[in-house]
Amino acid sequence: MSNPPDLYAYNDFRKFLSDWLEWRQSEEPSFTKAECCRRLGLPNSRSYLPDLLRGKHLSDVFRERFVRLLELGEDEARFFRVLARFNQAELPEERQNAYDELASLNRTPRQSLGKESMDYYRTWRNSVVRALSGVQRLDSAEAIARSSLVPLTLPQVKQALKLLDRLGLVATDSDGVPRPTSNALQADPALGRELLRQLQAQHLELSREAFLQDGPVDRVFWSNTLSFGAEAQDAVLRALRRFQSEVRAIAHKDGQIADRAWQLNIQFFPLSQPKGQP
Repeated sequence: MSNPPDLYAYNDFRKFLSDWLEWRQSEEPSFTKAECCRRLGLPNSRSYLPDLLRGKHLSDVFRERFVRLLELGEDEARFFRVLARFNQAELPEERQNAYDELASLNRTPRQSLGKESMDYYRTWRNSVVRALSGVQRLDSAEAIARSSLVPLTLPQVKQALKLLDRLGLVATDSDGVPRPTSNALQADPALGRELLRQLQAQHLELSREAFLQDGPVDRVFWSNTLSFGAEAQDAVLRALRRFQSEVRAIAHKDGQIADRAWQLNIQFFPLSQPKGQP
């Protein structure tokens, strides 16, 4: 008998439910989606599960029904509830609070959703301190805190450096100064959509912090609201992907000693439904 999927290894409750259903059906062929709906109190529904797995909101009532159906223990049930709240949060503060709670509840720190990995994505300060530690003249936590153009206190810098060292993202050089272990850090796709979204949300918050402050003249903030046909949309997406690859290649091949740290965000998202949808 195979083991059920480990809830703590997931950062998307819908993915967990999908894998759990697949596992349950492999163990008990009679446990169809119709049977699952019946046990959830929906004997006549054929669309609830597919709709939920495609993004339909999970209500508190049905969340508790899933807790019973999945036969979750007390700790797992709490994790499942918070995970659902994290995935469905609409407000940044609500999402951040749920994220912090997930980090404290996780029971498998060596998994992709482990506490240390989650700690890195909790705040943009960790990625900023990592980038600043690559600047040659910034040879101490004090120097990093003084140089930062976004709000960073000395205790925050020290806390970030401690985490980065534990994760192997910085290492002490021959002079005893923590430096990044690589020029460019790319998020692992295996982290899953939700953790990557959390990281990107933190970077957007960093952008907001920088935008609201008076900064150097060489910073760039621009935005355009445009309309495109299908072919032009695809062309823009291809151009953005090429640009992303070019920037990563430049950072990877950079043989000079860094003298500044930068943040680059790119957003390109639709403002309306595609043709044929209301």
